[in-house]
Amino acid sequence: MGDLRLPSRINSWWIIIPIALIGMIIHIISKGLYDLHRDELLYASLGDHLAWGYATVPPSIAFFAAVARGIFGDTTFAIGFFPAVIGAVSLIFTCLIAKELGGRNWAVFITGLSFLLTTASLRIFSLFQPVCFDVFYWIFSCYLIIRLINSRDPKIWIYLFIVWGLAFLNKYMIVFFVISFFVAFFLSPHRKLIRSWYFLIGMLAGFIIILPNVMWQITHGFPVIHHMSELRDTQLVNVDPGSFLLMQVMMNFPVLIIWVFGVVYLLFFKTARPYRFIGYLFILIIATFLLLKGKHYYTVGIYPVLMAAGGFAAEKYFSGKTAFLKYVMVALVIIISLPLVPVGLPVLKPDKMVKYGHVFSEYLSPEFLKWEDGEIHSLPQDYADMQGWEELVRIVASKYQTLSDEEKDSCVIFTENYGEAGALYFYGKKYGLPEPLSFHESLIFWAPDRLTADKLIKVGETDDMDQLVNNYELIGTITNPYAREYGLPVYYCWNPKPALYQIYAEKVKRYKNRYK
Repeated sequence: MGDLRLPSRINSWWIIIPIALIGMIIHIISKGLYDLHRDELLYASLGDHLAWGYATVPPSIAFFAAVARGIFGDTTFAIGFFPAVIGAVSLIFTCLIAKELGGRNWAVFITGLSFLLTTASLRIFSLFQPVCFDVFYWIFSCYLIIRLINSRDPKIWIYLFIVWGLAFLNKYMIVFFVISFFVAFFLSPHRKLIRSWYFLIGMLAGFIIILPNVMWQITHGFPVIHHMSELRDTQLVNVDPGSFLLMQVMMNFPVLIIWVFGVVYLLFFKTARPYRFIGYLFILIIATFLLLKGKHYYTVGIYPVLMAAGGFAAEKYFSGKTAFLKYVMVALVIIISLPLVPVGLPVLKPDKMVKYGHVFSEYLSPEFLKWEDGEIHSLPQDYADMQGWEELVRIVASKYQTLSDEEKDSCVIFTENYGEAGALYFYGKKYGLPEPLSFHESLIFWAPDRLTADKLIKVGETDDMDQLVNNYELIGTITNPYAREYGLPVYYCWNPKPALYQIYAEKVKRYKNRYK
């Protein structure tokens, strides 16, 4: 069904496979210098509670977490496995886009090298987050779209809608890609390809795939709307257009010469006319997230197709006397990329990364040190979010393991946010800790309606502690100065007052009512 044969100039596999394997190995061996990221800890915990939806994400990330941990256990390798593999597959399909455009060995090599070394790819495929899968779905969509144009085979619509359905189950951001694609597609002469029963069949297939999550959203009061509203008020409010546009350059700066050439080729070269709508697609996506004040990395999935177009254009137009320019481009990519590797991969210890960040900010830009609060910090936010988690778990365990079996049965661990809870979910198992309680994000779904325990290990400050319990003591604090949670206190509380149970029941009811 459908013409999905790989490009006929298949001799380039000897280039594609080694580059893809290098990328996968780099991501696997770089995992472990830091703790897991706070988001990775959340998504790993979702794997223990499989469902058709969650407060902030669709269901597929939990499925991958469950599979990875089921095969490799609660290990750093397990969490890093799928991002590394999906990064390699994404690189392969980016190279295949270059071949589908008509490229040969040079185009494939430049494209693969660009994808491998660009800062955005290094960062994205080092973290177990929906964004790494999202980038793959965008790349695969672009490959299928170009196959559709080249083969004129309408059956490919079915594959496209299936990919979009799966992408929807990973991250709702695919909706903006699809809308932008159809706007650009209708502006092209290829729009007549929509007049096919296969288009309608594909729509039906995609709808069937997303239906369970849509029903989950309906029955839970559309958590995605609540999440987007909260995101807009707490994070997106700090996004400014200048910073957004600057980061479009910075996150792919090492291969700027490649993807910009790709944009120019798609928009202005006569031979690119069949694919011009992809240039329009790029403009529409940038404009959409610029207007919506989206985070800069929301657009990252569109850049690989630009790298492929740039690689092909370089091969096609730099020949004869200008052939040396291809070598210049490769040299520039390598020379610029290598010093910037620490921006994408956590290969430097925190103290050295702080020094690196200071030099980077002074001579290039401080934007990569800007956090969601809009402020410049000493470490990139992602790196600060990979600090102190196992230390937190050890602090909790140091008290919990001193309790008798009877006391453990009547003791709960309560956290303020998903990072703290995720750390206790993931690292806590090897310390013999029970699952924590939290009201944050999807964790509220698993919290009991009423609290029955009479002992509590509380992670984080509580202003009204004296009103809730008769006795409490400070167990310890996170001492890692590079951790985002630096100084976070942990308390052991006992002899609770009636107010604790009342306030707990009221909060659980209020938070759960959001999802009804």
